[in-house]
Amino acid sequence: MVNFNALCLVASKTRGNLEPCAATACEISQSKFTYGWYNLVFEIGFSDKTFWIARIPIVQEDHDGNEEEITNELESEVATMKYVKNNTTIPVPVIFAFSSTPHPDVGCRFILMESLPGVPGTGRFKEFVPDEYKQKTFRQFVDIKLQLSQCRFPRIGRLREDANVYKIESFRPFGCLYSDPCGPFDTSIDYYYSVRKHDLQKAVNDRSAQSDISQEQRFGTWLRLQAVPVIVQLEFNPGPFPLHHPDLNVANLLFDNEFNITGVIDWTGAFVAPIESFGLMPIEFPRYSKNSKDSNVNLIWNLIEDAERLIDPSTPLSKYIQSSRSAGLAAFEIGDRRGEKITMQLCQSLVHSLYGDQADYTMVKSMFENSCWVKALSLGREESH
Repeated sequence: MVNFNALCLVASKTRGNLEPCAATACEISQSKFTYGWYNLVFEIGFSDKTFWIARIPIVQEDHDGNEEEITNELESEVATMKYVKNNTTIPVPVIFAFSSTPHPDVGCRFILMESLPGVPGTGRFKEFVPDEYKQKTFRQFVDIKLQLSQCRFPRIGRLREDANVYKIESFRPFGCLYSDPCGPFDTSIDYYYSVRKHDLQKAVNDRSAQSDISQEQRFGTWLRLQAVPVIVQLEFNPGPFPLHHPDLNVANLLFDNEFNITGVIDWTGAFVAPIESFGLMPIEFPRYSKNSKDSNVNLIWNLIEDAERLIDPSTPLSKYIQSSRSAGLAAFEIGDRRGEKITMQLCQSLVHSLYGDQADYTMVKSMFENSCWVKALSLGREESH
């Protein structure tokens, strides 16, 4: 569906406007590309050996053909990257041009951006980064995380740029079975409760023959609603709220040969989040352990605490993500349509976080199936007891 010749013409014209004296002849190798869950990425090569990146969004099924939402999502991603570029030292690509609606000549949406040095990581942090580089690389990762923590806004939602003024708009929340646009929100409790209640309502009522929602996934939506009072820290409930990259894992970071982080990519779905969601770290990092004698186990957590102390001596982020209250955070946030095995693992983690390690999984699931929530919603009533 992509007209690559037209995309090259757009790139040439854009570069000519930005750099009148630069070479503008370029080509795109259709056989040289990479891809992720949300995007296809091609390299644009100019005749003077300058390279750009052309990123083409892959439209997800859960958008249900909502063209306005797809457009808003891309525009918010562009606004977020520009904000981070202008307000932090985080290595984010410069955006040269974009089309948030299908371009009439190119045939699709796209973003043309700077090609940063380095290559994406693979696998997980602990395997990808050699031990001799971990201290340095993790410190750079912590710096990125804490710089984002200082990008604060008064409401929860998605960034929108309007004449160089950044506003918060409605968005599709992360980690939901039914990620319908909602918000913005003024408090963490309002956000979590509204989103998780909506998810549960739709999951329980979605019992058509075409539905691919399993009972395990419905159970997960119920558990996440029960977890809201456990997750939220009341002292941070009213904000202000930090800017959150929801997929800040090794695959969305660029590294040089000495494992310096040279770029942060794929800002799809980034939003202004409660501190609890912001505290979610890549799941490959082991949980903080007070009694561990292995220096690598607590390395990332100690680096966060040391760096945060320079900003705030009380280290609220570090204290929260090291606490038992955050133990179920990953399972609470990751609530999308995954396989049955992963869904059950996430549900088990939430059961233990809510009811203790000795809680009987089957018994808790029975509580859900016999709850007033399910009975009321199955009858088409929205009230809960």
